[in-house]
Amino acid sequence: MILYLVRHGQSEGNIVTYDVPDGRLTPLGRQQAEETARRLAEEGLDLLISSPLRRALETALATQARTGLPLEVWQRLWEYRDLEPAQFLGRRGVLELCPGALCDDDLPQDGFECGWETPETAFARARDMFDRIRRRFGATDQKVAIFAHGTFNAFLLMAMMGRPWQPGLWIEQRNCCINRIHIDPQHVRILGINDVAHLSTSTI
Repeated sequence: MILYLVRHGQSEGNIVTYDVPDGRLTPLGRQQAEETARRLAEEGLDLLISSPLRRALETALATQARTGLPLEVWQRLWEYRDLEPAQFLGRRGVLELCPGALCDDDLPQDGFECGWETPETAFARARDMFDRIRRRFGATDQKVAIFAHGTFNAFLLMAMMGRPWQPGLWIEQRNCCINRIHIDPQHVRILGINDVAHLSTSTI
């Protein structure tokens, strides 16, 4: 498979100094999402997958609108959160925003709460997500785009590279960057990280 791992566009939480747990895209973020959708529409994708957080869903919706592809929502792609617990969309809220999306069976109907996560537990979650991706798609030639978050994407990339999490090691993820990874049952090849070449100068 080829995985296109995408960070969401600029969100309300990216432009303020206080906590916005489930912010929407800003006008700039929506423009970034549209430019990213144009790029991804050229890649011959087969499926879109998103975190249940609004900023990721709104970014994924731009690509779905351009491609008409099915959208799945995986709860455990939520962003790493080491602050107090906050409430996020459940199945009902996701389907209001994304009619027709296929939600994980374990996504609660009326929302879920997460917070006080440690780097160790986030990295373990990333390993679980990589295992899920590889089991389902690793032996296929499918092209799949996953829309998630800067910090969690970094954990996921480290898990794919087989690197243990350690303080001070980080992978930059700009808004609406695309990471391309070839995954098969035995190998992982990183084809590109933090690519924003598809964004116009005014939106980087």
